[in-house]
Amino acid sequence: MRRMLAVVFAALIFQAAPFVAARDAQRRNALRGVPKINSETAPDPEIEKAIVRALGEYAPEPGQEIRYYYNRVDLNSDGNFEAIVHLVGPSICGTGGCNTLILQPQRGGYRLVSNITVTRNPVIVSAQRTKGWNDLILYVAGGGIARGYYVALRFNGRTYPDNPTVLTALGPRAKIAGKAYLADEVSPGRGIVLRPARR
Repeated sequence: MRRMLAVVFAALIFQAAPFVAARDAQRRNALRGVPKINSETAPDPEIEKAIVRALGEYAPEPGQEIRYYYNRVDLNSDGNFEAIVHLVGPSICGTGGCNTLILQPQRGGYRLVSNITVTRNPVIVSAQRTKGWNDLILYVAGGGIARGYYVALRFNGRTYPDNPTVLTALGPRAKIAGKAYLADEVSPGRGIVLRPARR
């Protein structure tokens, strides 16, 4: 019986593979011509402090640490570089994705502008602006969504929307333009391990 279930399961995976590959190909095609920038590799203590503040509490068990990826981008043309930070780990990710933080520099560190849930990398920074800040384009998939799609997150004067899945999809023929940050492959062992705050 177990063998039969295993065979059926393998057959289902095999049948689904072309559809998954087709969706991945569509996603890649939508980003054709968009410059891709990998995340920075050096740990940043000030960014780490801001992450821990945003989490509220962070005391992971061994092997349960959060890892982070980040890029610095001037999102509001004030000459200072915000940090786009993608968090990955079992305590913060689900089938729909993980959390992405937008941090704004201030004296002595960073302040949290947005904590965006269920996100996937890369984060595309569009040349389009809303209320002085660049729009962010994200790919929404997983979490029960049958077919992935792109959405634009627009700044409302204080923050970006915190849940991309409730936003209207960009049309299938919408041209995705901008720069794709955090373009690395997210996989175990990659990214920067977030260290708990020292007491």
